[in-house]
Amino acid sequence: MIADEPAPRRRRRRWLMPVAIVAAVLVLGAASFTINRGIRASALQSDMPAATASAPRVMKTYLDAAKRQDCDLTAALTTATGDPAWCGSRGPMAGWLGEDPQLRSYTNLSAPQRYVSGKTCFTADIDQTGVMGASPGELPFEFCLMQTQHGWRVVSEEVDAG
Repeated sequence: MIADEPAPRRRRRRWLMPVAIVAAVLVLGAASFTINRGIRASALQSDMPAATASAPRVMKTYLDAAKRQDCDLTAALTTATGDPAWCGSRGPMAGWLGEDPQLRSYTNLSAPQRYVSGKTCFTADIDQTGVMGASPGELPFEFCLMQTQHGWRVVSEEVDAG
């Protein structure tokens, strides 16, 4: 019986290496996530207009972010009630259902127009794909911003019925 005693130690050692590998992978994954999150937060900070930035500056920053599919920045430049509509697919079936809006480019960004409701609105011609109910191509859009404690933010965006 004494000769059989070392066998349980070997079994324990067999589990030690896989557990160590899994632990190392988890630690490295968490570190990578934290580093990437920090880098993205730093990039967002550098792209984010100051709270004192003008409405036209914020509008241009928003459109440029939408063009490059920077969903973090478009979301940051949108109020809680606004819709960051240019972030591509919002679900696993969105592309198949025609709900994958992408802003490819924009032209003719208008000067700001002020409205009594506190909104400042702009129009632009958007070269898009994936806007529900529209064929790919150019569409006139209206974007409205409101002043918040964090600066100007997009509160609405829609096809401009003109």
